[in-house]
Amino acid sequence: IEKLESVAQHALDWGRDNKVEFEISKTEVLVFSKRRKVLQASKEVAIRIGEEEFAIKQGATKWLGFWLDPKLSFKTHVTKRLTSAKAALQRIKSLSGSHGGLPMRLMRRVVVAAVNSIALYGAEVWWRGQQDRAKRLQLLLNSQARAITGLLPSTPVSTLLSAACLPRAEE
Repeated sequence: IEKLESVAQHALDWGRDNKVEFEISKTEVLVFSKRRKVLQASKEVAIRIGEEEFAIKQGATKWLGFWLDPKLSFKTHVTKRLTSAKAALQRIKSLSGSHGGLPMRLMRRVVVAAVNSIALYGAEVWWRGQQDRAKRLQLLLNSQARAITGLLPSTPVSTLLSAACLPRAEE
């Protein structure tokens, strides 16, 4: 804690010397660790920066579009991205239909561009082939395929994905 406070004070001094102003009120203090003892100990600690004191944030925080939780598991990020993607898919579904909706090829382009870009934001960081995440992504892909093709819920998944030209989540 002393080292963090020292670094923060050094940054404030540097800013004052170089005519840079920091908005300390927007500061958040986070601790990332896989060890339970470190995370539990951080609940009782506060860090002083300038004249203000900051408690260490325990929940997830958003930074550059990523939701970072204390264990850096990205569980919160994946959940929020998939929820947003499902909501986008629900809004897009109204564009298709047998009565004057978009043709299947255009519907596919819209769904893939809008929904996948939301769901897979930052996948390079959080995807390591986890089975639980693959299952959740597969369910989203199945919903996308139904929105694209308009096929019945009883249609086998392999046929559905093939008709919509969508891959399996593992691929």
